[in-house]
Amino acid sequence: MLFIPMVILHFALIGQVSPEPELAGIKATLLDYIEGTAKGQPARLRKAFHPDFNLYTVNDSDSLWIRDGEAYIGYFKEGKSNNRIGRILDIDYEGNAATAKVEITVPGWRVFTDYFLLLNYLGDWKIVHKSYSWRDIVPADENAHLDSIFASVDRPNHPAVVALALHKGEVVYKRAFGSSNLTHKIPTTVNTQFELSTMSRQFTAFAILLLEQQGRLSLSDDIRKYLPSLPVYDEVITIDHLLSTSSGLSDIWPMLEMQGITDEDVVTQEEALSIIRKLDPVFTPGEDYIYGHTDQVLLAEIVAKASGKGFMDFMEEDVFLPLDMTGTKIKDAEGTGLNNMAEHYLPTDSGFRKTNSDLQLQGPINVYSTADDLAKWELNLLNPRVGNEQLIQKLFTSCRTNDGSTMYALRG
Repeated sequence: MLFIPMVILHFALIGQVSPEPELAGIKATLLDYIEGTAKGQPARLRKAFHPDFNLYTVNDSDSLWIRDGEAYIGYFKEGKSNNRIGRILDIDYEGNAATAKVEITVPGWRVFTDYFLLLNYLGDWKIVHKSYSWRDIVPADENAHLDSIFASVDRPNHPAVVALALHKGEVVYKRAFGSSNLTHKIPTTVNTQFELSTMSRQFTAFAILLLEQQGRLSLSDDIRKYLPSLPVYDEVITIDHLLSTSSGLSDIWPMLEMQGITDEDVVTQEEALSIIRKLDPVFTPGEDYIYGHTDQVLLAEIVAKASGKGFMDFMEEDVFLPLDMTGTKIKDAEGTGLNNMAEHYLPTDSGFRKTNSDLQLQGPINVYSTADDLAKWELNLLNPRVGNEQLIQKLFTSCRTNDGSTMYALRG
C-alpha cells in the first residue's frame, strides 16, 4: 500500500512556529527521520542520526535484536518512496537530552512504536538510540485505525483535510474532514481543491525536464536564450541553476515587502518579472542557493517560451490531461476552474483566522489539486506514463554546488 503524504499533510493551513527553539529542533530531527524513511531520503536520515546510532528490539523468539544504524539507513534508497505514515506522539526534554515517542504505520501490515533518545550534539539534536515494538494490523480494522489518526480534525470548525491511501495502484482509503470554508461551515469533500503552495514547484520542474526529454531545451542553456529581456549577467545563469535555486538572484518577496506589499495584495507574474529584471546576482551561480520565488517564476516563463504555449496551457495539455488530472488547475487572475477550493487559514489562540492570498505567480505556487489527482501524480512518479524513469530520477536527485557539496535542493 502506498500512502500519499502530500495529501494527508495538506490541512489548508500555513504552518505555525513553535515558541520553544529546542522543541522545534527536536521536532525537525524527528521529521527528518519520519520523512526520510517515507520519501527515500537517506541524507536526511544521516542528518537525524548520530553516526554511532543503533536500533534495538525484542524479536519473535524473545531475544534482544540489535541492528547497526548504517545498515538501517542503507535499506532506504534515494528517491524510492515507502508506504509509511508517521506521527510524533510525545516529546520530553531537559537541557541537552530528550526522549520522544513516534508512531509509524505501514498500512496493510504493522504499526510500529518508536522510542528515541536524543542529545543536543554540536549544536544539533541527534537521535542516538532507537528501541521499538510493533503490532500487526488486522485488515478489518485498518480503516478504523486510519480514522483514529484524523479524529482531531474530524469536526466542522477545523480547516479542510483530505486523506487518501493507495494499495497496488488502487485507492483503498479516502476520507474528507473539516470544512473548506469555516464561516459557512461548507463540508470538505474528497474533490475539494487545495492550493499546494510551494509543492507547486515539483510540477514546474517536471515541465522543464519533460521539455528537455523532448529535445526542446538543455539544462545547460543560458536562460537569456529564452528570456532575452533579462540583463546580461557577469556569469552565465543556466536553467539548471534555476532548478536548484542556485542562480544567485535574490528572492523577490523582500523587494515586494519593501514596497509595502503583503501576501494579500494582488501581485501579477509580469510585476514579479519587472522586479526580477532589476536584480543582480548576490553570488556566483552554483556557489550557494536561495529558497524563494524568483527562480521558479523564471522557469515558468522558460516553459512557455520553449514550448510555444503559455505555461498554464502546457501544464494542462502535456501533463495534467494525459494523466487524467482533471481537478488540477493553475490559478489565473479569474480563478478559472476553481469552484471547490479549500480556504486558507492560520491557527490562532482562539481557533483559526482566514487569510486571502492573491499572489498570481506561476511557477513557485498556485497549483490547485485534489486527493485523487495527487494519487495519479504519485503513481506517475513511481511508474511514469508521462515522462520516463530517467526524468523521475533526475527530478529527485540532490543538486550540488560548484565545489561538489550536496545542497538541500532537489529539482522540484
